[in-house]
Amino acid sequence: MKFDPFPIVVTSLVSIVLFALLCYLALTGWPGQTGVSALNFCETLRTGPVKQPANTWSNLGFVAVAIAIAIHAGRDLAKPKLPSFANPVVTSRFFTTTYAVTGTLIGMGSGAMHASTTAWGGNVDIYSMFVWATWALGYSGMRLVGRRDPLIFLAFFIPIATLLAVRVFVPLKMTGFGNSDLFGLLVVLAIALELVTRYCNRRHYTTTLSYLGWAVAFFLAAYAAWLPSRTGGPLCFPSSLWQGHALWHILSAGSVLFVYLYGRSERLVEPLANREAITIRA
Repeated sequence: MKFDPFPIVVTSLVSIVLFALLCYLALTGWPGQTGVSALNFCETLRTGPVKQPANTWSNLGFVAVAIAIAIHAGRDLAKPKLPSFANPVVTSRFFTTTYAVTGTLIGMGSGAMHASTTAWGGNVDIYSMFVWATWALGYSGMRLVGRRDPLIFLAFFIPIATLLAVRVFVPLKMTGFGNSDLFGLLVVLAIALELVTRYCNRRHYTTTLSYLGWAVAFFLAAYAAWLPSRTGGPLCFPSSLWQGHALWHILSAGSVLFVYLYGRSERLVEPLANREAITIRA
């Protein structure tokens, strides 16, 4: 079977480099003060280099999903080339690889917070989630304007990602609307924009909406597992390796997978009058 190694090579390299960096920081002593983040996720802080083992290692689910997406994408990319107006998740190295990398970033970012319980780890965690949500938002925005072009995608992605980076990493005094609220808003906006895009283009393109439904279902199930498992909640067992937040990680990784499957399911159902207006440049 033919296989394009580009997505899996890039995704694996990013995963290995980030994992090695986190291992180095853990073994040499986490920079910054520990025990200042991840305190509302129930699990008791251990004295070793990994402060919350269950909540840390469960993030490998995101990495496993990222690797699986990269392998699947490699098989798609090796198939006979489709026309330039076809689904970019199937035909473009850029989109398949960058999406797989966002999955790895979530796993490593969340792992950094739960392993170190430092303030910077918390910032890396929330920003990795923002990057994934911004990818989904940028991709839907690109499709809404009728293009399949990485430059159009980046025109959406870069400004939003930059503003979110300022919010997370620059010390600003903010009240009211928290980072978790903002992440939820980004997800809702991405879903809303995707639905608008789908129904605006349904004469020409169709998608398997059930995949998007499964993505939302996994996300809601993850939230339902985590909510009563927060510190002080009825399902919080601080010293146990059973952690509702660890289940949140695993189920959320499933949501990341179904978002990919939804994007991959887009297919042409009616020829476009102006195919030249929709191109892929990757």
